[in-house]
Amino acid sequence: SVRLYDLEGRETRRFEVAKPGPVAIGADGGIFVVENILWPNDEGWKLAPGNAPRVVRLSPEGKRLGVCNAPKSGWLPSALSVDRKNPNRLLIADASRNQLVYKIDTPKMQVAGTFGVPGGYLAGPVPGRVGPGRLMRPWGVGTDASGNLYVLNAKPHTAVHRPVIQKYDKRGKLVWDIKSLAWVDSV
Repeated sequence: SVRLYDLEGRETRRFEVAKPGPVAIGADGGIFVVENILWPNDEGWKLAPGNAPRVVRLSPEGKRLGVCNAPKSGWLPSALSVDRKNPNRLLIADASRNQLVYKIDTPKMQVAGTFGVPGGYLAGPVPGRVGPGRLMRPWGVGTDASGNLYVLNAKPHTAVHRPVIQKYDKRGKLVWDIKSLAWVDSV
């Protein structure tokens, strides 16, 4: 289930969703949640056996308002964020072999565009090449009020996950990136 709490830590609402994953809250209080996905360990999100993952849109009261099924086969929606510049757009990070950020028109729950090179850093003609838009397993996505896009890329299965945080301007041009940061709280 998906549970919502007030600022004092009291549960205020609960919604039943099949194998829930990443969650985002819309400007209107609506809820977006990935269903049919698992987080079994430090390896990250995994596809649940059976049904393909999809993003469900719920009203603030928990009523289902729409569903976004896989825009491409084999997708792995690893993060959700409502666009701060355009609150009718949901951003979905896809950490599968597609390695894209999908822009979803939330009233229709349909793909309105993508960001990134399809296939990310594993795309041809030179697989493994890094550079602007060549995402590497995006695990976080968000925007600011000016329309800039932020993407957290991380490669699981490594000692420090080797994260890369990137900022793109509203035209999609890379502004900066920060590489290989690791936060350690014990040795």
